[in-house]
Amino acid sequence: MPDQETPKGPESSSSSTPDAATESPTTPPPVSYPRRRSRKRLIILGILVVVVVGGLFFWHYLSGFESTDDAQVDVHLYPVSARISGYVQAVHVGDNQYVQEGATLVEIDPKDYQVAVAKAQANLETSEASARALNIDVPVSSVDTASQLKFTSSDIENAKAAIAAGEKQVAAAQARIQEPRRKT
Repeated sequence: MPDQETPKGPESSSSSTPDAATESPTTPPPVSYPRRRSRKRLIILGILVVVVVGGLFFWHYLSGFESTDDAQVDVHLYPVSARISGYVQAVHVGDNQYVQEGATLVEIDPKDYQVAVAKAQANLETSEASARALNIDVPVSSVDTASQLKFTSSDIENAKAAIAAGEKQVAAAQARIQEPRRKT
């Protein structure tokens, strides 16, 4: 009976062939998920994580820098200027240091002012000496005319004025030297 056909319907599911269980219409075949789709998702997720982490590091790096559009700074600035000129010998304050009113900020080299005092003192002594010399050279009995008398008296007045100017120069130079010392 090899020529007999075997029925291929649901009632023949009990046959002894091995393919009969996989070809059964009542059980669906196993579903195979494609691996490429899950790999794409992992790659996209990894790239997204790298971009987010890199963006956070970049933002943290840039947050340390100031930026402005109008370039204005609101601060309290007080100009400091010297009343006298000269070379600075010492600085007693640092950058951005708070100072009390009247405190000595810098010392100016006094050599220039000492030279000015010595020069004024020498001018005073020269003026006094020339005034003494003019008084000795003017004999009262030898004055012949009124014009010579007026000429001599004007020389005496000029000498007195030179003495007064020399004294004022000495006083001014001494005041310039004493002024920085009074503030310390």
